[in-house]
Amino acid sequence: MGHNVNMCLCGLGSEFSCRLCYCGRTELQNPYVLHFQRRCGIEEKAVLEKAFEIFCASLVRGGKLSQEEQSILDYCEEKCIFPIKPALMDVQSPFDGFSPYEYLRPDLQHTVQGRLKSSWIFQTVVAIARISSTRKREYRDNLALLDDALMNFLPKHSLPFEFDHFEAGVTTYCYSATDSRAKLTTSGLCKIDHQRVPSLVLQMLICKFYFSCLPQVKSS
Repeated sequence: MGHNVNMCLCGLGSEFSCRLCYCGRTELQNPYVLHFQRRCGIEEKAVLEKAFEIFCASLVRGGKLSQEEQSILDYCEEKCIFPIKPALMDVQSPFDGFSPYEYLRPDLQHTVQGRLKSSWIFQTVVAIARISSTRKREYRDNLALLDDALMNFLPKHSLPFEFDHFEAGVTTYCYSATDSRAKLTTSGLCKIDHQRVPSLVLQMLICKFYFSCLPQVKSS
């Protein structure tokens, strides 16, 4: 959110909340992000040169603007940009094609690991839980198997990565904080320190090689 403010973007709650591209709010879960137009900064800078002056004039004139002036404010509203030119747009570009929006890279905790928590980890558990509930005879123990694999995960590997130990597995972070274990929620994932998230994701991926939703009941 701080990065969005620095680049004078409306951010969360707006149609285009991403500071790097024009990905619509309803398309944030779309993996094909390369299909969306990037915020290049060239077009935005040209529009924002006089945007704040025009915005102030609209307040003084009671909203009466010329067609050209109104088009500039409409552009800002359409692109979810505040009518203020960020200072970073005046910094000399290091090379052709560089966008000033790229000065503010995705931060590890909120942008990357936040998606791993709320999207990858949680949705994986939800998918396994759904399969377990609809095909109980074959897959009823899948969540228990995943927890067991994580609880017994060997910390020492040939991989150049330090693994954290998740003593209770992963599902304990996804169930609601009530006596009922029928409801899944993302709220419990906040208990996982963001530095441990990559370790949990990697362990879940490795565990996939040991069981891939295989039937737990032998065919008769």
